[in-house]
Amino acid sequence: MNIELIREYCLSKAGTTEDCAFGPDTVLFRIKDKIFACIDTERPNLIVVKCDPEEINVLCDRYNGIKRAWHWNKRHWIEIYFDSDVSDTLVRELVERAYMLVVQHLPKKTLYHFPETPAGWDYIHFAQLDSVMNYLSSREADELPRDILLTTVDYQTKGRGQRGNKWEAENGANLLIGMRLRHLDFPADRQFCFTETIAVTCAQAIGKYLGGNVSIKWPNDLYVGDKKIGGMLFEHTLAGDRLVRTHIGIGINVNQVEFPADLPNPTSVRLEYGKEVDRAALLRGFVKVFNQWYTRLCKGLLGRTDLEYRNRLYRREGIYPFRDANGTFEASIQGIGENGHLQLKDTTGRIREYAFKEVEYIL
Repeated sequence: MNIELIREYCLSKAGTTEDCAFGPDTVLFRIKDKIFACIDTERPNLIVVKCDPEEINVLCDRYNGIKRAWHWNKRHWIEIYFDSDVSDTLVRELVERAYMLVVQHLPKKTLYHFPETPAGWDYIHFAQLDSVMNYLSSREADELPRDILLTTVDYQTKGRGQRGNKWEAENGANLLIGMRLRHLDFPADRQFCFTETIAVTCAQAIGKYLGGNVSIKWPNDLYVGDKKIGGMLFEHTLAGDRLVRTHIGIGINVNQVEFPADLPNPTSVRLEYGKEVDRAALLRGFVKVFNQWYTRLCKGLLGRTDLEYRNRLYRREGIYPFRDANGTFEASIQGIGENGHLQLKDTTGRIREYAFKEVEYIL
């Protein structure tokens, strides 16, 4: 271990920043402005880290290379010497513990600490990513041990919607979620059930604040009245006729109140609810509801999910204008096929069926 390697390791922790607030020779590592570690270029053979007071005596007694930190509160900070009886593995472990000591005391609304993560899930929060979908496809994500990965991020530099559409979101204001489900064994021709499960989950989680006003605009947008409050996208991996893995990206407008002028009809939970909403509370609701619907999905109990999705369809009753490759027409929604296709009945009585992007609502 050396000072450069330990710096890289500290900066690899989600949300970590570095600064030299104590002088040009001292590098502080912080999460949400709270220090968890420090290196000094004039003392390059050690790192100072935060430590649980109950562990300090044990560590100092056991290792010659661990001492109470000089010029720091000796009840909470230790120095770890690299060229000593402290292994590189233990150095990294103590940095990780220091990081988590700070994270666990951050306000829940920051999302860095989410104790409600279900057993058997991995959870990680980022201050910034290019996009959660890209992260889910990364080696870093793939190396996490559990089959269900829940990721949240404050800001995406290249957030995207279905098939390349751009997703605009204010930094830290909304709920941007990525989920990775792997080692699945699901019929590929019923993959739309994942869309239904996530859409219903989101609608019910938002519905805690907005009641029954949340609808699902086929196939994967979330609406309140005629305004869009969220959306989702899916990337499935197939093996033959089986779906074995899926990546899900979800964006819910939570506390954003101003939107780019070129967005035609956005809204947010805050705008509709009338006050700021705790993102962590909304995330807890999402996880709770998802567990219920996903359990049914894994058991093949799809009828209730299918019914809930249809009952929440945007403009599910009445005749409305649509547009396809041949022009505009008026129709009513007749249903959704098992393949996820939208079934419409036009004013001549003809039944039309459309895959995603083959037809659009005229708002």
